[in-house]
Amino acid sequence: MPTVLVTGASRGIGAAAVHRVAGANWDVLAGVRRAEDADPLRAAHPLRVTPVTLDITKPDDIAALERLLPNRLDGVVNNAGVVVAGPLEAVPPADLRRQLDVNVVGQMAVTQATLPRLRASRGRVVFVSSVSGLWRNADQDADALESTLSPGHRALYARHIAGFRKSIPRSQRTAVPADEVAGVIERALTDRRPRARYVVGRGPRLQVLTSRLLPTALMDALLRSATGVPRRA
Repeated sequence: MPTVLVTGASRGIGAAAVHRVAGANWDVLAGVRRAEDADPLRAAHPLRVTPVTLDITKPDDIAALERLLPNRLDGVVNNAGVVVAGPLEAVPPADLRRQLDVNVVGQMAVTQATLPRLRASRGRVVFVSSVSGLWRNADQDADALESTLSPGHRALYARHIAGFRKSIPRSQRTAVPADEVAGVIERALTDRRPRARYVVGRGPRLQVLTSRLLPTALMDALLRSATGVPRRA
């Protein structure tokens, strides 16, 4: 049976991907920051899922992959990621570095560590780019964001935050289900001729199309209207 490593497997798209490919008879190494986070996945697929403690920002965890992974590896799903939200001028540099460390450097570290096995098996690497997980707790995230702002920034961006709050219910209704994304991840792993990119969901596909056809200024105006934020602070 083919074997795949899925990072960020404890919840959301990562967990859905584990369920999907394990159900398709793949052996799955479920990368989680705490081994107990993978217990529900292992319980659902006791013969297919093996938890791997993996914080992709920790060099020791990356180095441990050499002894934890089987000799043959057919795929890697780089799903682990974080969202750092807020006005750019108000986001602490440490938070920006953390986002880059998880979303860019960490994913490349996993890829570098697994490439020798993938090259030998002619396997594949799938990178997942999504902010869908942000909508699950978007109201609490907005509260947390506002609480970190200085009084000056809070006043300056009050209308932006209010617009964001108004857009949350619509975004939650239209967000693509994790199971649907997991199905596309399976396709990316198994398609005979894989695409460079797979856009999931009608809304995202429409956004990609309009961004190609419309001038940047008009696209920005549409996004402002959709998210309810003002033109200027």
